[in-house]
Amino acid sequence: MDFLSYTKKKCEQRKESSVPVPAPVLPIVTSAHIEVFSLWEKYVIYDMCGATLASVKKVNKVCETCYVSCLHPKDAEPHPFSVICEVNAIAEGALVEVSDEVYTALAKAEFLFRETRTELLTMKVDVHRVLVDALNEYVWVGCSIPKCHDITTKILKRYFSIRWNIHGKKASAEVKAASEAVHASKSIARHALIQ
Repeated sequence: MDFLSYTKKKCEQRKESSVPVPAPVLPIVTSAHIEVFSLWEKYVIYDMCGATLASVKKVNKVCETCYVSCLHPKDAEPHPFSVICEVNAIAEGALVEVSDEVYTALAKAEFLFRETRTELLTMKVDVHRVLVDALNEYVWVGCSIPKCHDITTKILKRYFSIRWNIHGKKASAEVKAASEAVHASKSIARHALIQ
């Protein structure tokens, strides 16, 4: 019992002594910014948008109205960037095709992620929350997606989870390849990385 009260007291002291870090001011991404992506990048981003929406439906509680509002209309022409979805779909409806509103919002998220990831990783802030909060302020303005289950926030959170996972794996592979190319043993590589 004394240990738990001591731990609680130490946590409170740490909170009081820690200086709050202000959230960084991130640039506002417009539709013009996402035009820098190549055509193939747009195809891949669109496919990632579909994977994100499918994951949100599977993991989070969202109503059918919210979910359907994020989908590309079935009776409309295929989305211009849905090539990968069409090629990789093993059966009809196997991959999710998202609406243009979802694609535009997540393309802006991708642009902001690429522009700020290195800077944000050096700061002592909750990077995930900072990115979601910054984009939630403006990327969904004027969209027709209902707000009843906050699906827009869930989509952004899930997208950034996927991106950080991909980025982490890529960075780890690069570090591993660089250390193996230069150093003969793991211990020498470890010492070099620490320095």
